[in-house]
Amino acid sequence: MTKEEAIQHAPAYYHSYIELVSDENLIDQLEGGGIDHFVDAIDALEELGDHVYEAGKWTVKEIVQHLIDTERIFAYRALRFMRKDETELAGFDENQYARHADVSGRKLSNLLEEYQIVRLSNCYLFNHLSEEDLKHVGTANGKQISIGAIAFVMIGHAIHHFNIIQERYITSK
Repeated sequence: MTKEEAIQHAPAYYHSYIELVSDENLIDQLEGGGIDHFVDAIDALEELGDHVYEAGKWTVKEIVQHLIDTERIFAYRALRFMRKDETELAGFDENQYARHADVSGRKLSNLLEEYQIVRLSNCYLFNHLSEEDLKHVGTANGKQISIGAIAFVMIGHAIHHFNIIQERYITSK
């Protein structure tokens, strides 16, 4: 699936994430897409784990937990769509999830390890799909989205949050 096809098969609020992803092989990008930035910067990020750039914003560790939670939700949606489950899936409130995910006792390196494992699992989930499979559409949060678009969003979502960490956390330290 191309980036353009993903944009055509995703709600507009996901387009900015999809735009961050290149048009290279989708599965290859899923293997590292976004996570590799975090892993490469682990030394710089570890000391920022509990840092916020502004009152009321998430810590770096909360952002990584948000990425883990979101990736799991997107994978669940993709699985349901892969199995041709036509049930409309509910949305989720990421701020509520963040309020109820206590990461204060966790190390950033541990969160990143969990994120890598979740992503690896999702690589296996998507790896066997054909181009036709990737175009299959389901409904979540009242909007239609294709399986391939979900993969693009997973990658772009991670890149988006890494960019925020670079721009607002590392520079405000």
